[in-house]
Amino acid sequence: MLEGDTGCSIWPSSLYLSELILSHPEHFTGKSCFEVGSEVGLVGVCLAQIKASRVILTDGDPSSLANLEINFKSTDITPHNQELDPVESTIVKCVHLPWESATGDEVQDFSPDIIYSLGADPLCLLHLVRLLEILLHPKETILPPASNKP
Repeated sequence: MLEGDTGCSIWPSSLYLSELILSHPEHFTGKSCFEVGSEVGLVGVCLAQIKASRVILTDGDPSSLANLEINFKSTDITPHNQELDPVESTIVKCVHLPWESATGDEVQDFSPDIIYSLGADPLCLLHLVRLLEILLHPKETILPPASNKP
């Protein structure tokens, strides 16, 4: 396992969401899904298995992202860095996206149907809320990145 903490473990919330996805695939099949903070990629694997049209897995920590890509290589799912046009296949992309510096320009082309995040350190909560606002309103002017100062 690579060094790291939140991105190198499976959180209970990812187990619950994975069970929901596999139990009710009709809500996710054919949808573009965007995960903010992807930990080890369990939810992304489940989404790819039930044929979500696109699975965008993001993380701000390079070692967590490297671990995520290694985990996907151990499955039959290959993350792509370029947009492809596969027939009846899910596109899985792993993207470096630090919450504190994310901009609308970085995420405007994703236009996901489903956005989810499985949790955040309370110190990062303002950054997470700001990123979710950008994802939900990509064409609007958004407040500048939040400061880490109290």
